[in-house]
Amino acid sequence: MIEAGIGGSTVNVKQTAKLRAAAANQAKYGKIAAAVTANSYVYVHIPNCPGNNINAGVDGPCQGAVDACPPGQMMMQLHRGPAGSVIGQPGWTHIGTACTTEPAPGAPATAPIPGLTLTDFQRLPLRAGSSQVEPPGGNVLVGMPTNVFAMKSGPTLLQTVSFGVPIQVRATPLRYSWDFGDGDTLGPTSQPGGAYPALTNTHEYTARGAYDIVMTTHYTGEYSIDGDIWLPIPGEAEVESAAVTVTALAGESKLVADPLP
Repeated sequence: MIEAGIGGSTVNVKQTAKLRAAAANQAKYGKIAAAVTANSYVYVHIPNCPGNNINAGVDGPCQGAVDACPPGQMMMQLHRGPAGSVIGQPGWTHIGTACTTEPAPGAPATAPIPGLTLTDFQRLPLRAGSSQVEPPGGNVLVGMPTNVFAMKSGPTLLQTVSFGVPIQVRATPLRYSWDFGDGDTLGPTSQPGGAYPALTNTHEYTARGAYDIVMTTHYTGEYSIDGDIWLPIPGEAEVESAAVTVTALAGESKLVADPLP
């Protein structure tokens, strides 16, 4: 079995002969490519069996491809070419092999197209935001605004690999939220806040005590396959910053003799 896919979408093609037929019919193949992607590359997966290549091969897995991988997986070749081009013609390259989940009997072969899932994104070492609290010094007043804000930062670029293919990831802080340690929270909000006198994101404590304020940065992500166009990653990744401990103090009014000492 061969599976063609582009930018995370797939088109299952039952036999190599069908790929060759599609290649002979440029208009038909072009419709397939246009229907499944906005990416500029097409990816084709082929069982890594003797004699298999982008233009010829067997239909279905071979024992060698199965034996080369852990149980339930199969070794697959990954080929890449320009979207809209004839499969196997100049411009196509073999860019790697990897073990993927073995298809069930009678089912079409399935293999992951290089890309980045939300789970992959959430596992990356994203940077924790810089959490700021005012008044500075660790003491705040009961019944008075405690100001919290994040130091603004730009996108972070990271590198990872999928199916042997280099992937660049761009993570951008989009929203922020705060847990004030007394049961109250703020956000998520797109406003990072700012230093006094901004007072965009504030909280008032109602009782004395020590509280941990924890800020969470919510990232959106994009990825680029081997230098190709940027594609969005659905969902968000959340990163907590180190807690900032504050002590809420209560002021008291007292009558005193005049003059003050």
